[in-house]
Amino acid sequence: IGSYTLNYMTTYALDTLKLPATLAFSLLILNGGVSMCFEALSGWLSDKFGRKPVMIIPGVLLVLAILPCFWVIDHLHSVAALYGAEAVMAILAAVSAVPVIVTITETLPASIRSGAVAMIYAFAISIFGGSTQFMIKLLIDRTGNLLAPAYYWTVAAIMGVIAMSLVKESAP
Repeated sequence: IGSYTLNYMTTYALDTLKLPATLAFSLLILNGGVSMCFEALSGWLSDKFGRKPVMIIPGVLLVLAILPCFWVIDHLHSVAALYGAEAVMAILAAVSAVPVIVTITETLPASIRSGAVAMIYAFAISIFGGSTQFMIKLLIDRTGNLLAPAYYWTVAAIMGVIAMSLVKESAP
């Protein structure tokens, strides 16, 4: 849900904030650059300190940052606010996400690992990822609240942090 919400920000910038397309589509470049840098850092950190701390600490920080970031975007209506808030959320999401995938993979028996990870990923993306942008747009349209994406993502992120805290550490 987080990844798809970050990708939705291009549409949010166009539809809701009425920003020019060049500024809105630059968010995709920002997200890609952040992911490339911070996912590599996340992998290194999770090898050094364990999967759970690298999932949970930025995950909790993300939960705490989502609503303020959307509030800043909504109230300042500036490109700097949009890019800055997007960068903060993308960094925290990128750092938290890598050990999640590694933990799922490492906790599965080697004999079913490949197929099970593929099924888990496909299920999650098709159900949750595939519906995220539709749900966000629906929530904004029905409530008129421009912070609706923040509430939706925050609920999902809280559930993710709870799940992360319940899983066993899988780092060697």
